[in-house]
Amino acid sequence: MIRLRWPYRNKALGCAVQKDTQVAARDCGARFATLVAMERFLFFIGMNVGGAVGWWIGDCLGYGLTGEFLLSAAGSTAGIVVVWRIITSDRD
Repeated sequence: MIRLRWPYRNKALGCAVQKDTQVAARDCGARFATLVAMERFLFFIGMNVGGAVGWWIGDCLGYGLTGEFLLSAAGSTAGIVVVWRIITSDRD
């Protein structure tokens, strides 16, 4: 499994690093889990919307099933890239 590093974790959540308080760490972890779940949901939406747009463009241009499938894959990739840029833009 790939483990991603989250250098923005404490900054994005407003969590102060407190080793002596387990409650604060648990609260920060819960907010972080919610943030990750929201990111995954946004990736899911972006991928599906991008794929649908790609499929629609392929259908309008009359490329047939193979062309529609390839444009749908490209649209899904574009949707993921757009969501990734939106998510990372507010972390500065």
